[in-house]
Amino acid sequence: MSNSSHPCQNKICHGEQLNYNTQEHALKSIFVLDILFQFGEAVIEIAQEKDQLLKS
Repeated sequence: MSNSSHPCQNKICHGEQLNYNTQEHALKSIFVLDILFQFGEAVIEIAQEKDQLLKS
């Protein structure tokens, strides 16, 4: 049973990995979500700009 420093959902669910509940992992999760939201907003903005160019 390996206890990696990277959380693995399957191992966490089966109780094999117990070191996932740290402030570092929580912050990394928040940063990943922030990046995904920023990426989504950028995609929407690009799509809107493309639509405006095509309508011109």
